[in-house]
Amino acid sequence: MKKLLGIVVLGLLLSGNVYADVVLYCKQEIRHTFNKEKKRTISMNEDWKFIITNNEIKIPGFESLYGKLIRNKDKEGETRYFAEYDSSVFYHSISISRINGNGEIKSNWGESIGREENPIKCSNKKPKLIF
Repeated sequence: MKKLLGIVVLGLLLSGNVYADVVLYCKQEIRHTFNKEKKRTISMNEDWKFIITNNEIKIPGFESLYGKLIRNKDKEGETRYFAEYDSSVFYHSISISRINGNGEIKSNWGESIGREENPIKCSNKKPKLIF
């Protein structure tokens, strides 16, 4: 009976890791903006942190801007993470390759304001601080 109880407890402890959140640290070095057919590329140095849960991708500190990014597992497949948020005013999507960490954040605010395409490079290693 003790062995059976031990196996059950061990099984419950190990099964909790199946649905653990994935944390990715991403770097953005350029931003592409499009407004009325005018493309502009802006150099930048932005760090992103994504928390990928079973149902959504969260961006700490940017919740009000990006809303609830729901994972679309039909578009994900086995090689990437993909989430999107679509409201009547704007659209956001995030796509990150599980193979090489390359990804993109896309935003569209409609014809009058424009859209953005932001390439990112992600890793599961937290960046080290220099100072």
